[in-house]
Amino acid sequence: MSVMRTIRGGLATRRRPYIAFMGVRYSNQVLAQVPTLAGKKLKIYVNRSDLRTLKAFYEDGAEFGQLVANGGWALQAHDLATRQAINSLRHLKTLRHLETADPVAAYLDFLNAQAAKSKRARTKIVDVEKRASAGEPIKDSSETWFESVKSEPPPTPFREGVLDDLSLGTITY
Repeated sequence: MSVMRTIRGGLATRRRPYIAFMGVRYSNQVLAQVPTLAGKKLKIYVNRSDLRTLKAFYEDGAEFGQLVANGGWALQAHDLATRQAINSLRHLKTLRHLETADPVAAYLDFLNAQAAKSKRARTKIVDVEKRASAGEPIKDSSETWFESVKSEPPPTPFREGVLDDLSLGTITY
């Protein structure tokens, strides 16, 4: 699934730039440090089975990077249906303080309270836990890049006499 989103925040609002998707703010180190990007559009590719991260591209198709959900939304894998259910309960003011806590855990606690009386709640608990356990930990794109650079062997310098072997003589710049 892909959607276009406008970068919010910036110097005028004195907020770090972010993308909003389904009631959650997404950002990364690059976006958070460049307030002049506010107002620009990004094309967002959404993995419906794991909404912790989004893949972002500029309008011209150049890759922007991976955006990570803010707060507790990045702690556990959750799909589109789970996010919609949590947002619905938040709108009804049944679930509160989701910005600081883990919303998926709060949703599971809510379902556990309902489970004694509701077969539907028990089924939802199994579905949500199965999806959450299937998710992999998030890797920050900057850490991934840094680790790959760190693990590469240093470039080998030219050995002496390599130009003699090629019989090029001298090189002028």
